[in-house]
Amino acid sequence: MSRGAYHQAPQDLQPDPEQPPTDSRQVATSTRRCFWRLGRGLLLAICLAAAIALIAWPNLNLRPAQPVAAEPKLSKRVIEEVAPSPMEPNDPCTGFDNIALHKVIHRNLGNQGPDEGSEGMVFLGDDVRSEEDGFHVRPVLVVLNASLTTPFATYPRGNGLFGKYAMLNCKGGTKVAVTFSFLDPTTRKPMTIRKLHFSFFDLDTHHTGSEVEYVKIWNYSSFMLMEDTQLSTEVEPLDVSATFTASKPGASGNNPEDPLALSPEQRKKAVTVQLGEVSSFRAEFGSYDRLPLSGYRSFSFVPRPSLACHAAASGAHPRP
Repeated sequence: MSRGAYHQAPQDLQPDPEQPPTDSRQVATSTRRCFWRLGRGLLLAICLAAAIALIAWPNLNLRPAQPVAAEPKLSKRVIEEVAPSPMEPNDPCTGFDNIALHKVIHRNLGNQGPDEGSEGMVFLGDDVRSEEDGFHVRPVLVVLNASLTTPFATYPRGNGLFGKYAMLNCKGGTKVAVTFSFLDPTTRKPMTIRKLHFSFFDLDTHHTGSEVEYVKIWNYSSFMLMEDTQLSTEVEPLDVSATFTASKPGASGNNPEDPLALSPEQRKKAVTVQLGEVSSFRAEFGSYDRLPLSGYRSFSFVPRPSLACHAAASGAHPRP
C-alpha cells in the first residue's frame, strides 16, 4: 500500500474478488502504524499550542471585562430614604408648588462626563403640589439632555448640584440647548407637572461687559422679574419663546449661595418662569461677545417660583 493511497477516502467498501486475501499480521502492523502516526501528529499539535501560549502570555489582558454602562438605576430603598422630605422652616416657598432637589445621581451632560453611560444629567427630588386636602409629595427625576447636534464645550465637574443650586456651564461665547424632562423614578415614565416653575439666577456679564449671559425658554406661559431688574427681555410670539439677557457685570463676591435668602442685588439678576402643565420643556443657555481668553460661564437654577416666594415673604414688588 502506498502512502498516497493511505490518506485517500475509500472508493469502494466491497472487497475486490481479484485481489488476494490480506494476511492478518499485515493488517495488525498497518493498524499500529496508523495509530502511531495519529498520536505523533496530536503530540506535535499540543506542543505547538503550548509554545504559542508561552509567547503570548505577557500580552494577555487578565482584567475582567468592563460592563456596558446603562441608564442610571435608582433603587426603591434610595427613593424612600430621601422622599418625602419636609421643607425647611424658613423656606419662603412653603405654601407654593415646587420641586425640591435632593441629589444628583448621574452627570454626563453632552457625553462629556464626569460619569460614564447615558448622556444627560439626572437629579432626584420631591414634587410638592397643593391639592384640596393639602400638599402632596411624590418623588421625581429631573432629567437634562443636551442637544448633540450643536457640540459645546463644558467643564464637566462644574455640572451638578452645588449646595441648593443645580448648575451647568459652557464656554464663554458659546451656547448649549437642553431639554428638561420629568420622570417617575420607579417606572421611568414621563410625569406631568402642574404649574411648573423654574427660576434662573446670577445672569451677568464679564467685568469688561463682554460674555453677556442669557437664558432662552420655549413654551412658557408667564414669567416674573423684579421691578428693578437688570435683565432685558425679548419675546418671540411665533415660537412662544422668551430670552432673558444680562446687562450688568457680576462681582466675584455677589454670587448667590442660597435661593432661600437672595439679596436685593441677586434678585435683580434672576427670573422665574412658569410653564403651565408639562412633562418636558426646552431651554438654551449661553453667552455672546466672547473674550480672547474665555473661561466658562455658569448658570444656576432651581425648579421653584423663587421670586414669587420672596415677594410674598418680603413684600417686594415683582414685575410680572
